[in-house]
Amino acid sequence: AAEGRRWLTFGLSSIKRPKVSYLGITLSRMFEVLDLEEAATAVLVHLADFNEAWVTQTAEWLAEGFADEIEVGRLHAIHAPQNLYPLKQVPLAALLLRGFQDKEAINER
Repeated sequence: AAEGRRWLTFGLSSIKRPKVSYLGITLSRMFEVLDLEEAATAVLVHLADFNEAWVTQTAEWLAEGFADEIEVGRLHAIHAPQNLYPLKQVPLAALLLRGFQDKEAINER
């Protein structure tokens, strides 16, 4: 890197949404507003859904829709398959939350 240049990577994740995807809007706006090439900046998208068909379809869509950004190294996409995530056992009681108006919580104060 040239002296005085700054390097910054924006990271975001995306999952399959039931009705609408915000990924295209977000990326388009980022590339439109930010002069990423001049700033030597990149965007890294984590396709975080475990639906492999969606991941493949989205990766292909990114490759078509953002080919210029990918070619110059301003856009990268990654995906970690579900088998790489460790299983975590959490006791059910640990998931119970109490609200501010919970009678037991008030009595414990």
